[in-house]
Amino acid sequence: MNYKEMMIGQANFLGKSSLHAYTIGVITAIIADKSYTADEKVSAVSAALEAKTEAWDDESLPYDYTDAKKAPLPEEAPQEISHPDCVINVTKAQSLLEPCI
Repeated sequence: MNYKEMMIGQANFLGKSSLHAYTIGVITAIIADKSYTADEKVSAVSAALEAKTEAWDDESLPYDYTDAKKAPLPEEAPQEISHPDCVINVTKAQSLLEPCI
């Protein structure tokens, strides 16, 4: 497995702050996999930890989920549903009990 690509993909999707928990999940999966011998498990865990360290040290990767989210493209307008009495913006949470503004 290419653990470095996995770690970079995770960091790009949710940020580097998610790498610790993700690495624990990867290691747990390696240990639970019965197709690995004991030596292969040690090598795979070592490779996963090394890949996590490399991804963590990569300054080009976003740190947090908010950094990883991409801004909408300029041609993407916010989605709105128009009704004669009110306008509901579907990109944010609104109470249906409150009157529309």
